[in-house]
Amino acid sequence: MYKLLFAAFTLLLALPAAAQVDGISADTILIGRSAGMTGAIASRMKPATEAFIAYFDAVNEAGGVNGRRLKFINVDDGNDAKRAVENVKKLISEDKVFVLLSPSGAPQTLAVLPVATAAQVPLVGSTSGAESLRKPN
Repeated sequence: MYKLLFAAFTLLLALPAAAQVDGISADTILIGRSAGMTGAIASRMKPATEAFIAYFDAVNEAGGVNGRRLKFINVDDGNDAKRAVENVKKLISEDKVFVLLSPSGAPQTLAVLPVATAAQVPLVGSTSGAESLRKPN
């Protein structure tokens, strides 16, 4: 998972400083996530979230990505697919995130994938190992 995340952020290095892309400003890159921070899988999501925050903090302390700081917006969906969709719609339309990271669970990931695809917002990783997420389209 961390190799995939590193690869995604490495691609950001190729963006010119003046690129006009939702979620990327001159000094910030917005990363959004909807995850079950409460509910049945909260005990698995909290350590993963802490790891993401620690990684983003380390990147920011090292100067960010092309001088841009990473801002992580993590929203609780209570392990509910409908809430995950609502959260992702808000992250995309209101917060204007550049990328969506690691939704929790197969039902949530399958529910938000069409929303992210329609908005052309990359969705990187999932906490689910469900085969339904691994099959080619």
